[in-house]
Amino acid sequence: RANIAYSDNYPSVSDTVFSIPYSGEKQNQLQEALGMLYLHDSASFIIKQPSKLYKDSLIEAEIDLKILRIQTPEEYEQEKNYLEWVAAQFDAEELIIEQYLDSIGSDEYRLFGGIYVKDVKKGKGPKFKRGDFITLNYNGYFLNGTLFDSTYDRDKIPLEFNYGDPDQMIRGFEIALSRMRKNSKVKVIIPSQLAFGVPGSSTGKIPPFTTVVYELEVTKHIKLSTIQRFINENFK
Repeated sequence: RANIAYSDNYPSVSDTVFSIPYSGEKQNQLQEALGMLYLHDSASFIIKQPSKLYKDSLIEAEIDLKILRIQTPEEYEQEKNYLEWVAAQFDAEELIIEQYLDSIGSDEYRLFGGIYVKDVKKGKGPKFKRGDFITLNYNGYFLNGTLFDSTYDRDKIPLEFNYGDPDQMIRGFEIALSRMRKNSKVKVIIPSQLAFGVPGSSTGKIPPFTTVVYELEVTKHIKLSTIQRFINENFK
């Protein structure tokens, strides 16, 4: 017996990944199909099932799948228990955030994309688009007010990046920036799922399951079209 995680319609953006028990016996057509596959195999099957609406009729279902992982029942149960523990930690974190918002007065904060945002200073200009050059300053705090990171320190430089490029910053930053403009400043409360997650930061400075608070300020915005025009005029 094994538990097999597979993806239904795996090439699609709406992939569904879930686990099913596999006994090794041909209990039904899906079990028989899975018995033909190995780890990382991909296949398409047409499964026929009796119709519940029309007597003596069959319904055909086409399933595209890929075997992502094969686990023993013990491995599956261990992972299941771990994921339940993680979910409980996130639930506890949500309560801490609620208590924090109650303590500071949450009227000025708005929930946006899973983070809590407070506008400190309105900016001007167009929305950021993929490839635009952005300069960002920030202060990072724990919920108790302790400062753990800042680009305003003398030995730090602002965060500079091309908007939309992957893996440059925590997801909470990306969400906040999507509603910011040049010279705008916000204060955001970011749950760990959109910050440093289960492991915490790579430096060890941010513990696991830790909500963080950031003050973000966009100090420069150069549109990608401006950058491309400069390159064309000066390097061609």
